[in-house]
Amino acid sequence: MFNHLLTVFVCAADCGSFNKAAEKLYLSAPSVMKQVNALEKQLDMKLFHRTNQGLHLTPPVR
Repeated sequence: MFNHLLTVFVCAADCGSFNKAAEKLYLSAPSVMKQVNALEKQLDMKLFHRTNQGLHLTPPVR
């Protein structure tokens, strides 16, 4: 089963920025943010630390 939210998450993680991920995915930055927020809500966990310097992945859960 394919979940497009994972594609957006991976792109944002690779780019380190919602804006850069939006450019690569040909989407708007708010759309990318909403999709990542939806994935975080679906998983009930934060995936990124959001800072002025960009996005940083949260530590893995064990």
